[in-house]
Amino acid sequence: ILNSDKAIFTIVETGEKAIALALNNKFDLIILDVLLPDMNGLEVYEQIKQIHAYQYVPVVFVTGISDHEFKIRCLELEANDFFVKPINGIEFKTKIQSLLKNKIYVERLEGYYQNAVDSAIKDGLTGLYKRSYFIMCLEQEIKRINRQHDCLSVMMIDIDNFKIYNDTLGHLGGDIILREVGKIILENIREIDVAARFGGEEFIILLINIGKENSLIIAHRIQSALAGLSLPSKLASRIDKLTVSIGIADFPYSSKSSSDLLNKADLMLYEAKKTGKNKACLSSN
Repeated sequence: ILNSDKAIFTIVETGEKAIALALNNKFDLIILDVLLPDMNGLEVYEQIKQIHAYQYVPVVFVTGISDHEFKIRCLELEANDFFVKPINGIEFKTKIQSLLKNKIYVERLEGYYQNAVDSAIKDGLTGLYKRSYFIMCLEQEIKRINRQHDCLSVMMIDIDNFKIYNDTLGHLGGDIILREVGKIILENIREIDVAARFGGEEFIILLINIGKENSLIIAHRIQSALAGLSLPSKLASRIDKLTVSIGIADFPYSSKSSSDLLNKADLMLYEAKKTGKNKACLSSN
Protein backbone atom coordinates (compact mmCIF):
# COMPACT_ATOMS: atom_id res chain seq x y z
CA ILE A 1 0.00 0.00 0.00
CA LEU A 2 2.76 2.42 0.97
CA ASN A 3 5.46 2.41 -1.67
CA SER A 4 7.73 5.40 -2.05
CA ASP A 5 11.39 5.94 -2.90
CA LYS A 6 11.46 8.72 -0.28
CA ALA A 7 10.26 6.52 2.59
CA ILE A 8 12.22 4.04 4.67
CA PHE A 9 10.24 1.36 6.48
CA THR A 10 11.37 -0.62 9.51
CA ILE A 11 9.31 -3.67 10.43
CA VAL A 12 9.49 -5.56 13.74
CA GLU A 13 7.40 -8.45 14.98
CA THR A 14 7.10 -7.75 18.72
CA GLY A 15 6.06 -4.85 20.91
CA GLU A 16 9.30 -5.04 22.87
CA LYS A 17 11.36 -4.55 19.71
CA ALA A 18 9.10 -1.68 18.62
CA ILE A 19 9.65 0.15 21.92
CA ALA A 20 13.42 -0.43 21.74
CA LEU A 21 13.51 0.95 18.20
CA ALA A 22 11.54 4.01 19.22
CA LEU A 23 13.94 4.71 22.09
CA ASN A 24 16.98 4.64 19.80
CA ASN A 25 15.56 6.18 16.61
CA LYS A 26 13.20 8.93 15.48
CA PHE A 27 10.41 7.76 13.19
CA ASP A 28 7.93 10.06 11.47
CA LEU A 29 4.97 7.70 11.77
CA ILE A 30 4.17 4.41 13.52
CA ILE A 31 1.73 1.73 12.34
CA LEU A 32 0.76 -0.74 15.08
CA ASP A 33 -1.08 -4.02 14.85
CA VAL A 34 -3.52 -4.55 17.67
CA LEU A 35 -2.37 -8.14 18.27
CA LEU A 36 1.34 -8.73 18.83
CA PRO A 37 3.08 -11.90 20.10
CA ASP A 38 4.19 -10.39 23.41
CA MET A 39 1.66 -7.60 24.15
CA ASN A 40 -1.20 -5.74 22.55
CA GLY A 41 -0.66 -2.67 20.41
CA LEU A 42 -2.26 -0.36 22.96
CA GLU A 43 0.41 -1.23 25.55
CA VAL A 44 3.11 -0.44 22.99
CA TYR A 45 1.38 2.82 22.10
CA GLU A 46 1.22 3.98 25.72
CA GLN A 47 4.93 3.30 26.30
CA ILE A 48 6.03 4.97 23.07
CA LYS A 49 3.96 8.07 23.81
CA GLN A 50 5.86 8.47 27.08
CA ILE A 51 8.99 9.15 24.99
CA HIS A 52 9.27 12.93 24.58
CA ALA A 53 10.43 12.71 20.96
CA TYR A 54 7.16 10.99 20.01
CA GLN A 55 4.83 13.65 21.35
CA TYR A 56 3.72 14.69 17.86
CA VAL A 57 4.46 11.48 15.96
CA PRO A 58 1.23 10.03 14.51
CA VAL A 59 0.27 6.45 15.37
CA VAL A 60 -2.19 4.39 13.31
CA PHE A 61 -3.63 1.06 14.45
CA VAL A 62 -4.44 -1.81 12.11
CA THR A 63 -6.16 -5.07 12.98
CA GLY A 64 -7.79 -8.09 11.44
CA ILE A 65 -10.36 -8.21 14.22
CA SER A 66 -13.30 -5.84 14.35
CA ASP A 67 -13.25 -4.83 18.01
CA HIS A 68 -15.36 -1.71 18.50
CA GLU A 69 -14.47 -1.29 22.20
CA PHE A 70 -10.74 -1.52 21.46
CA LYS A 71 -11.08 1.02 18.68
CA ILE A 72 -12.85 3.46 21.03
CA ARG A 73 -10.11 2.94 23.63
CA CYS A 74 -7.39 3.72 21.06
CA LEU A 75 -9.12 6.87 19.91
CA GLU A 76 -9.73 7.95 23.53
CA LEU A 77 -5.96 7.81 24.05
CA GLU A 78 -5.61 10.03 20.97
CA ALA A 79 -4.33 7.50 18.46
CA ASN A 80 -4.58 9.08 15.03
CA ASP A 81 -6.69 6.41 13.32
CA PHE A 82 -7.84 2.79 13.40
CA PHE A 83 -8.14 0.55 10.32
CA VAL A 84 -9.72 -2.89 10.11
CA LYS A 85 -8.39 -5.33 7.50
CA PRO A 86 -8.94 -5.62 4.59
CA ILE A 87 -7.77 -2.03 4.23
CA ASN A 88 -8.69 0.22 1.34
CA GLY A 89 -5.28 1.12 -0.07
CA ILE A 90 -6.21 4.55 -1.41
CA GLU A 91 -7.94 5.57 1.83
CA PHE A 92 -5.02 4.33 3.93
CA LYS A 93 -2.38 6.08 1.82
CA THR A 94 -4.35 9.34 1.82
CA LYS A 95 -4.67 9.21 5.60
CA ILE A 96 -0.95 8.54 6.10
CA GLN A 97 0.01 11.41 3.80
CA SER A 98 -2.36 13.73 5.66
CA LEU A 99 -0.92 12.72 9.05
CA LEU A 100 2.64 13.30 7.87
CA LYS A 101 1.79 16.75 6.51
CA ASN A 102 0.08 17.65 9.77
CA LYS A 103 3.09 16.43 11.78
CA ILE A 104 5.40 18.71 9.77
CA TYR A 105 3.05 21.64 10.34
CA VAL A 106 2.79 21.02 14.10
CA GLU A 107 6.57 20.64 14.49
CA ARG A 108 7.10 23.86 12.56
CA LEU A 109 4.72 25.69 14.88
CA GLU A 110 6.49 24.19 17.89
CA GLY A 111 9.80 25.39 16.46
CA TYR A 112 8.45 28.94 16.06
CA TYR A 113 7.14 28.85 19.63
CA GLN A 114 10.44 27.53 21.04
CA ASN A 115 12.40 30.18 19.15
CA ALA A 116 10.13 32.86 20.60
CA VAL A 117 10.58 31.47 24.12
CA ASP A 118 14.36 31.24 23.70
CA SER A 119 14.49 34.79 22.41
CA ALA A 120 12.61 35.99 25.48
CA ILE A 121 14.66 34.16 28.13
CA LYS A 122 18.06 33.49 26.54
CA ASP A 123 20.98 35.73 25.68
CA GLY A 124 21.42 35.78 21.92
CA LEU A 125 25.22 35.84 22.07
CA THR A 126 26.10 33.17 24.62
CA GLY A 127 22.96 31.03 24.67
CA LEU A 128 22.84 31.34 28.45
CA TYR A 129 19.75 32.64 30.20
CA LYS A 130 19.05 36.34 30.51
CA ARG A 131 19.35 38.16 33.81
CA SER A 132 15.58 38.54 34.23
CA TYR A 133 14.97 34.81 33.84
CA PHE A 134 17.77 34.05 36.29
CA ILE A 135 16.22 36.32 38.93
CA MET A 136 12.87 34.57 38.47
CA CYS A 137 14.50 31.15 38.94
CA LEU A 138 16.37 32.38 42.00
CA GLU A 139 13.17 33.65 43.63
CA GLN A 140 11.43 30.34 42.97
CA GLU A 141 14.31 28.33 44.41
CA ILE A 142 14.44 30.46 47.53
CA LYS A 143 10.73 29.84 48.11
CA ARG A 144 11.32 26.12 47.70
CA ILE A 145 14.27 26.17 50.11
CA ASN A 146 12.24 27.99 52.72
CA ARG A 147 9.74 25.11 52.56
CA GLN A 148 12.18 22.20 52.30
CA HIS A 149 15.19 23.51 54.25
CA ASP A 150 17.74 22.92 51.49
CA CYS A 151 20.44 25.33 50.36
CA LEU A 152 21.77 27.00 47.23
CA SER A 153 24.72 29.08 46.14
CA VAL A 154 25.15 31.92 43.69
CA MET A 155 28.39 32.37 41.82
CA MET A 156 29.20 35.67 40.09
CA ILE A 157 31.91 35.47 37.44
CA ASP A 158 33.67 38.38 35.75
CA ILE A 159 36.27 38.06 32.98
CA ASP A 160 39.50 39.72 34.09
CA ASN A 161 40.84 42.57 31.93
CA PHE A 162 38.08 42.19 29.35
CA LYS A 163 38.78 45.63 27.91
CA ILE A 164 42.07 44.24 26.59
CA TYR A 165 40.19 41.59 24.62
CA ASN A 166 37.93 44.16 22.98
CA ASP A 167 40.78 46.62 22.34
CA THR A 168 43.01 43.95 20.79
CA LEU A 169 40.49 41.72 19.00
CA GLY A 170 37.68 44.18 18.37
CA HIS A 171 34.17 43.70 19.64
CA LEU A 172 33.50 40.72 17.36
CA GLY A 173 36.59 39.03 18.78
CA GLY A 174 35.41 39.91 22.27
CA ASP A 175 32.06 38.31 21.49
CA ILE A 176 33.83 35.07 20.57
CA ILE A 177 35.52 35.09 23.98
CA LEU A 178 32.14 35.62 25.68
CA ARG A 179 30.64 32.69 23.77
CA GLU A 180 33.53 30.43 24.76
CA VAL A 181 33.19 31.39 28.42
CA GLY A 182 29.45 30.65 28.31
CA LYS A 183 30.13 27.27 26.71
CA ILE A 184 32.69 26.28 29.35
CA ILE A 185 30.39 27.36 32.17
CA LEU A 186 27.65 25.08 30.84
CA GLU A 187 30.10 22.19 30.49
CA ASN A 188 31.06 22.45 34.14
CA ILE A 189 27.68 22.67 35.86
CA ARG A 190 24.74 20.27 36.17
CA GLU A 191 21.56 20.38 34.10
CA ILE A 192 19.54 21.49 37.14
CA ASP A 193 21.78 24.53 37.70
CA VAL A 194 20.98 27.84 36.01
CA ALA A 195 23.65 29.90 34.23
CA ALA A 196 23.01 33.39 32.89
CA ARG A 197 24.81 36.29 31.34
CA PHE A 198 24.36 38.96 33.98
CA GLY A 199 25.59 41.82 31.83
CA GLY A 200 28.63 42.70 29.72
CA GLU A 201 31.42 40.29 30.61
CA GLU A 202 29.75 39.17 33.84
CA PHE A 203 28.07 35.80 34.33
CA ILE A 204 26.08 34.29 37.18
CA ILE A 205 25.28 30.73 38.19
CA LEU A 206 22.59 29.37 40.48
CA LEU A 207 23.85 26.14 42.05
CA ILE A 208 20.92 24.22 43.50
CA ASN A 209 21.35 22.20 46.70
CA ILE A 210 25.05 23.03 46.86
CA GLY A 211 26.75 24.89 49.71
CA LYS A 212 29.42 27.51 49.12
CA GLU A 213 32.32 25.18 49.97
CA ASN A 214 31.33 22.77 47.20
CA SER A 215 30.65 25.77 44.98
CA LEU A 216 34.30 26.70 45.43
CA ILE A 217 35.29 23.36 43.90
CA ILE A 218 33.11 24.11 40.87
CA ALA A 219 34.55 27.64 40.66
CA HIS A 220 38.10 26.27 40.52
CA ARG A 221 37.04 23.77 37.88
CA ILE A 222 35.62 26.55 35.72
CA GLN A 223 38.74 28.66 36.22
CA SER A 224 40.96 25.75 35.24
CA ALA A 225 38.93 25.03 32.10
CA LEU A 226 39.01 28.70 31.07
CA ALA A 227 42.75 28.94 31.66
CA GLY A 228 43.18 26.08 29.20
CA LEU A 229 41.45 27.92 26.36
CA SER A 230 43.60 28.65 23.33
CA LEU A 231 43.64 32.43 22.87
CA PRO A 232 44.27 34.34 19.62
CA SER A 233 47.96 35.07 18.96
CA LYS A 234 47.19 38.80 18.91
CA LEU A 235 46.79 38.64 22.68
CA ALA A 236 50.13 36.97 23.34
CA SER A 237 51.96 40.14 24.38
CA ARG A 238 49.23 41.21 26.83
CA ILE A 239 47.38 38.11 28.10
CA ASP A 240 48.78 34.60 28.36
CA LYS A 241 45.61 32.87 29.62
CA LEU A 242 41.97 33.66 30.20
CA THR A 243 41.23 34.27 33.87
CA VAL A 244 38.10 35.16 35.79
CA SER A 245 37.31 36.51 39.22
CA ILE A 246 34.50 34.82 41.14
CA GLY A 247 32.35 35.79 44.11
CA ILE A 248 30.26 33.17 45.93
CA ALA A 249 27.47 33.50 48.47
CA ASP A 250 24.94 30.98 49.75
CA PHE A 251 21.40 30.85 51.06
CA PRO A 252 20.16 30.63 53.77
CA TYR A 253 23.38 30.52 55.82
CA SER A 254 25.10 33.74 54.78
CA SER A 255 22.10 35.49 53.18
CA LYS A 256 18.49 36.12 54.17
CA SER A 257 16.90 37.11 50.85
CA SER A 258 17.56 37.03 47.12
CA SER A 259 18.74 40.65 47.09
CA ASP A 260 21.01 40.01 50.07
CA LEU A 261 22.39 36.92 48.34
CA LEU A 262 23.15 38.77 45.11
CA ASN A 263 24.67 41.68 47.00
CA LYS A 264 27.00 39.40 48.96
CA ALA A 265 28.07 37.50 45.86
CA ASP A 266 28.80 40.84 44.20
CA LEU A 267 30.83 41.98 47.23
CA MET A 268 32.86 38.77 47.06
CA LEU A 269 33.45 39.33 43.36
CA TYR A 270 34.71 42.82 44.15
CA GLU A 271 36.97 41.30 46.82
CA ALA A 272 38.42 38.86 44.29
CA LYS A 273 39.09 41.71 41.87
CA LYS A 274 40.57 43.99 44.51
CA THR A 275 42.97 41.38 45.87
CA GLY A 276 44.60 40.44 42.58
CA LYS A 277 42.00 38.89 40.23
CA ASN A 278 41.93 35.25 39.08
CA LYS A 279 40.48 34.34 42.48
CA ALA A 280 37.30 32.90 43.97
CA CYS A 281 36.12 34.46 47.23
CA LEU A 282 33.47 33.12 49.61
CA SER A 283 31.10 35.13 51.77
CA SER A 284 31.23 34.48 55.51
CA ASN A 285 28.23 33.28 57.51
